[in-house]
Formats: sequence, C-alpha cells, structure tokens
Amino acid sequence: MKLYYSQRAARSLNKIYEFLCEKSSRAAAIIHNEILDEVDKLLLFPLMAPLEEELQGRKFEYRSLVVHYTYKVIYRIDEQKIYIVDVWDCRRDPEKLQMNIL
Repeated sequence: MKLYYSQRAARSLNKIYEFLCEKSSRAAAIIHNEILDEVDKLLLFPLMAPLEEELQGRKFEYRSLVVHYTYKVIYRIDEQKIYIVDVWDCRRDPEKLQMNIL
C-alpha cells in the first residue's frame, strides 16, 4: 500500500498547523505530527477507521480516522493506494464536508 495526499488534504493540514501556531508552535507541531503518525498507521491497517456517515452514497467509499478528538482524516482506498482526501476540523459544519468531497 502507498499513501497519497490530495492538494486539499495538504492545504487543510497546513491551515491547521498555521492556526495552531498562532497560539503555540509547540502544540501545533505536536498535533501536526500526531495526525501524520496516525495516517501512517493506515499503511498497516487500512480498514481501521469506520465509514464516514456524512459521505455515504458517493462514488467512492470514504472512511474517517479521528485524530486528537478534533480532526478527521478523510480517506478512501483504491486497490493498493490510500488517498488522503481531506483533514477535517470536526468543529466545522458537516454540510460543508459534504460539499467539499465529491
């Protein structure tokens, strides 16, 4: 299996880091690294996260891995590839998640 990050996921991860840096660069680095470490676990256990309820009935089957109680890593699996589609702040409106992910 290989991991691939979409541009949206990379931007979201960057925005999360920048937002947290305004309060504490140390905390930002810890959470950023925690997200990356959890994503790496998908290489060994790609089905470890449940299906994302907000994205049911789409062209692809999406899963969401909750990290640090606040963030969801939205991903899909295609053959031997894991596509990280977005890193979602769970405090945001879930309807926007539905609009962002096709």
